[in-house]
Amino acid sequence: MALAINAGDMLYETALSAAAEADDITGKSGLRRMMAMSESLYLGQHRDISFENRPGISEGEYLQMVEGKTSALLGCSFALGAMAGGADSRTISDFDHAGQRLGIAFQIQDDYLGTWGEAEKLGKSISADIMDKKNTLAVVYTAAKVPEFMEKWQNYDGSADRVREFAGFMEKAGAPDYLLAQSEKYLREAVETLSPYHVENEYQVILDNVIGSLTGRKK
Repeated sequence: MALAINAGDMLYETALSAAAEADDITGKSGLRRMMAMSESLYLGQHRDISFENRPGISEGEYLQMVEGKTSALLGCSFALGAMAGGADSRTISDFDHAGQRLGIAFQIQDDYLGTWGEAEKLGKSISADIMDKKNTLAVVYTAAKVPEFMEKWQNYDGSADRVREFAGFMEKAGAPDYLLAQSEKYLREAVETLSPYHVENEYQVILDNVIGSLTGRKK
């Protein structure tokens, strides 16, 4: 574990150095963008941790947390790719926006799969999110729709034998369909933002594959 953390730190510093070198060549602000992304990640993680034992999270707060994590990371990654390709500021902004939307779509889909996916395909238990009492979008949405849910959720001790009960509450509220619809909405926004830049070449294929790998999981 210690070696992995150390390697991760080194890779991050390598990325910062590469961004600084690219800035010297292009005159653009990739390094500043990466540092802003890092700040967003720290704040997003802070919100995520602080939400663990806090009841009554709103959907707006949930989205604000997500925007500071996967969304910020993908937005920065897409923007840096556009910058590396010599894009103008409008194009860079569009790629940033599309990456952010993909990040939200990815996280909402991950919340869906965390309860209604197939464990063998995901490589993790589909009971874990409920047993850990994670404030996923499914929980946030159900709490707003089913008044009695929140009291039961707050008193839940994380036992495995009640996972089906809480999944049933979420299904009764329509959470599975809502999560899939929201994930599709953010994916559609991302694709529409990128559509003016569509070209038929090998790089478009790579981009399409990246988008598919991020949002194409259904089970």
